[in-house]
Amino acid sequence: MSSAGSKPALVASSSAASKRQAANSPGGHVDKRGRTQSNDEDDDEGNDTQPVSTRAWLSPILPSRNELITSPDDLATLLATLPGAEARVPDPQLTITRARHSIDSLLDRSETEASITAALERFIEAVRERSTERSRYPIALLAALPGCGKTRMCLEVMDRIVPAFCSQRHIPSLCLFLNFNSDAASTWRSYEESARHPQHAIARRLLQSYYGGAEITTNRDISVNAALSLIRRTEARRQQVLEQRLHIFIAMDGATRLVGAHVAPQFQEPDHAGLSLEQANRRFWKQALTDLQVACRSFTTPTWMLVAGTMSSALKQAVTNSRFFVLPVPLSPLRAVYAARLLDIADPKAPSSRLLPWRVNSKLMARIDQAAGLPRTLLHIIDPTTFLDTRSSVSIDDATLERVVRDGVQGSIMQHDSDFLESEALLIYRKQAPVFHPDISRVERPTTAPANLVMAAMMSTLHKLQGPDPNKAFDLWQSWEAFCAIITNLRILSAIAAHPNSEYVQVTNLFPGSTSSRLPEFFVNASAWRDYSEDNPDRRNQPVDGRVCLTPAGYTGVDSWCTVYVKDNNGEYTPATLALQAKLDQVEDCVPLSTQIEYIEKAQLNCPSSTTIVALLTTARMDKFDPSDVPPNAFILPRQGYKEFVACFELIADNVWAYNPHLSSIPRLASQFYGKGTTLAQARAIAEVVNASQSLDPKKQFRTIRDLRTYLEKHARVPNSGFTIQSIPKDAVLGWPYADDLVMEDSSITR
Repeated sequence: MSSAGSKPALVASSSAASKRQAANSPGGHVDKRGRTQSNDEDDDEGNDTQPVSTRAWLSPILPSRNELITSPDDLATLLATLPGAEARVPDPQLTITRARHSIDSLLDRSETEASITAALERFIEAVRERSTERSRYPIALLAALPGCGKTRMCLEVMDRIVPAFCSQRHIPSLCLFLNFNSDAASTWRSYEESARHPQHAIARRLLQSYYGGAEITTNRDISVNAALSLIRRTEARRQQVLEQRLHIFIAMDGATRLVGAHVAPQFQEPDHAGLSLEQANRRFWKQALTDLQVACRSFTTPTWMLVAGTMSSALKQAVTNSRFFVLPVPLSPLRAVYAARLLDIADPKAPSSRLLPWRVNSKLMARIDQAAGLPRTLLHIIDPTTFLDTRSSVSIDDATLERVVRDGVQGSIMQHDSDFLESEALLIYRKQAPVFHPDISRVERPTTAPANLVMAAMMSTLHKLQGPDPNKAFDLWQSWEAFCAIITNLRILSAIAAHPNSEYVQVTNLFPGSTSSRLPEFFVNASAWRDYSEDNPDRRNQPVDGRVCLTPAGYTGVDSWCTVYVKDNNGEYTPATLALQAKLDQVEDCVPLSTQIEYIEKAQLNCPSSTTIVALLTTARMDKFDPSDVPPNAFILPRQGYKEFVACFELIADNVWAYNPHLSSIPRLASQFYGKGTTLAQARAIAEVVNASQSLDPKKQFRTIRDLRTYLEKHARVPNSGFTIQSIPKDAVLGWPYADDLVMEDSSITR
């Protein structure tokens, strides 16, 4: 981009300019089958392909379209009469600079940059070769969670990636950044925007971006073609190049606001009344962006567009249903290793009132884990005075709550739910699998009247599943017991909600991923579960109807239990005990089936009922065994079934038993290190050394696995250390998510 020069003339009196504009405006094209099609090719329904001008001429009910400023000359004349005309000069870089965030570093974005660079290369090649293959110069779609870095990525593309790309190839370029919430001039106000022609929302922001954020206030509606043509003409003169050679790059952030916006009656197209709700929700998008999308396909107006918005199927559908080939651009939450690097950048700038560095601050680390790699949330945690919207509550009605919990415990979020959940940052994707964000306590019911007891119980239980409480100091590992009880409660409540009129409800697939041999069909007393008071204690010394409760502290053999019912030969429901044993003292070692059977028998002996069904939820690595050898009335969850059991709550489950050399207790550290090549005694000795190293001094903290290994090797040489260099576990065992080693980028505790 060239620097801003002297103010150009805003009014072109020559008729040649108008003729050139008419020639450069893409009036149509020939498709692959040789048919001439109009530019208005954003065809929601597959039959709305008449040119805009033709439909306006045929329809006498749309006189307001004639009020649109469609000529760049008329637009230049208007701009010259608006307040501030003398001070208004082209300065698109100023718009980008003002919008940049205080944290300059973009981390974990190599995949995103590679995808965008490939799209730019395809676009330039297609323009140069005048390719008729539309898929070679797509619009790029950057759809991601709120707080994932979309705005920052858009700015980086416009400020660094595109200028460098074009400079290397000697391509004259112009970068424009459009937003709908960055400042007072660009903020989206639904009522005001919907009262204007849909194109005006885009045209006004194009002009504001080009003129350095200068506000464009006018009662006249401006067309996209008029704004884009005037910008192209003005910038081509500034750079002293032909208009056809100027490549315009546009990043549109916050584009989801256009989806579902209302089109005022005077601007509606003739077929609007017959549209379905889904089609009507896309019509504002269609009318606002058709001309801009078409400009991206014309050889005489080389334009490339990056559309960014919250990860929404509606946004994807709005773009892809326009029959333009769109390139999805990946933008995921930060992996833990890059979250650590971002925190290292931001932590020194944090308020001085927080004295503990983030690595050794247990309360802070719990919240960092709950951020699940969302950059904006991580920055808010470091400095709570910033990005306050990351803690905003989300209202969810009972019907949606029931579907979300049902799908969540089954591990298969449906499309109609994912659209809402993703846009509210409640759902993220881990290796293309949907998982709930740990901070689901933000979910609220809009009302509790009339009271729906099952939904009230479900919401209360869901809030308990938010992961570790940052304000309580306890070993996160021990929370596995509570997690198992809570997710079992959710599965039972979900079954009851699906059978609102049943007295007894059969519960199936209560422990997905587990192995069993012979099990009775068992039921729950639905009325007891509906009427169970949340005021009852979470721990009970006897199993009760209505909730899976933890056993008293120190109780042997059982961690949580409840009363269920089995049918006898006469069809009568007789009480039985469902006992959960959630053991996490085995992590890296393989366990024989005989050991697990001992745990099951111990649980059965410590239950008061003559019939006890035991679920042994250990996540241990197990030797191969025959499922038929599992005792009757028992479930065993081996490690390979872990992901299926935790379903969409994987981030929360991982949280509650995370290993961290800076914070974990000696027993948790020992269980991590114990395994092949390391005896239990050696693992305990290594754990004691690591625990003794836990320091508040950042210089003594482990940033990498290499740091930890070097420290252990040094102590292994000390006489009577209790372990040798050879007994130190391999990197895959020593590593923790926030270790700044590339080897840890794709690791997981369930590997």
